[in-house]
Amino acid sequence: MKKIKNLFPEDVGNLFSAKLFYAGLKELKKESEKKEFRISIKNKDSKKQLLNNLEKIPEEGMDPKEIITGSIKSFFDKIPNWRSSKNQYNICAPTNTTSVALSALAQEYNIHNINSDFSGNGLMVEKVISIMVASLIGKDIENVKGIFSFGGTASNMYAMKIALNKAIPNIGKIGIPNNVYMLITEDCHFSHKTVADWLGIGTDKLIVIKARRREVYS
Repeated sequence: MKKIKNLFPEDVGNLFSAKLFYAGLKELKKESEKKEFRISIKNKDSKKQLLNNLEKIPEEGMDPKEIITGSIKSFFDKIPNWRSSKNQYNICAPTNTTSVALSALAQEYNIHNINSDFSGNGLMVEKVISIMVASLIGKDIENVKGIFSFGGTASNMYAMKIALNKAIPNIGKIGIPNNVYMLITEDCHFSHKTVADWLGIGTDKLIVIKARRREVYS
């Protein structure tokens, strides 16, 4: 019963998660080899060992610290270290320690940004960030709205969906007509095809147009 209480402590501010997080960081520091742009675990499990050891959900349960250390050996080898100065990939940003801590706190209480019943004031974060970005680019904060997505694919999906709704206001009722086509440029993001599939437009309905070639300097 005590183990269950440790997994789901009811008291606000319980430190058990923090202790496990600390144990995981210590294990990472101990197991990681020299500083590189990828984390390299010394005593890692092979893929065959991993699949054999984790074939079934253990009926008796496991010690939380053993789960943390075991997961590091099983899953953390070769993951990119975005904070490394040797990692010059310009899309995935390094996480700063403050954002990591806040993210962990949000996960501690499983904040759902569906509505205010599930998120409390947490839902205000999106509005605050939208205002900050609007101010940064010199736009009127009263006329700027932000849409938060899970990446480039989702952003292009929202864009295509908005375009469909503007072109065909009742599309939600009648579905996508056969005469709908989308124009995309050559060398565009791969997600245009993905989204055309997801939204039911069809990848055959994408018309690729030539892009003007020019030198671009940063």
